[in-house]
Parts: sequence; C-alpha cells; structure tokens
Amino acid sequence: MAKLKIRIYKDNKTEPDQTISIPLTFLKLSIKVAPKKVKKLFEDKGLELSTLADIVKITDPQGMIAEIEDHESNEKIVI
Repeated sequence: MAKLKIRIYKDNKTEPDQTISIPLTFLKLSIKVAPKKVKKLFEDKGLELSTLADIVKITDPQGMIAEIEDHESNEKIVI
C-alpha cells in the first residue's frame, strides 16, 4: 500500500526525529482526524494538508514532494 511519509529532522541529524506515515487511500480521512500537533506543524510551515491531498490524488507523485528547512529552529521536514 502506497503511503505519504513525512520525516522531521532536527539539529542536522541524518536520521529523522519523527516520521509520520499516512496510507494514500486514507489520506483525506487522515487529514480530518490528524492530531492537532500535526496540523499545527503544517500550518506553521505554511502548508495545507488538504491541498497536499489534492496534489497526491491528481498526480500520484513518487519520491520527494517537498523539503522544508527552517534554519532558525534547525529543523528540516521532508514530504
């Protein structure tokens, strides 16, 4: 089953501190029931989970969709 994986790296580590995996077939539903912490993480980075779901549904992307680096907090998010 294909999954959307979100990896969060802190302090320039090579291994992620957190990994969020969402089955693509349940992406829309997962967005509705996602923990507030996950939603806030996206909002703080200026991303909308519903828009991401639409992109995945239309394009069926493979590989990395986005990489967001926050130099102030020394954090990197890979989608």
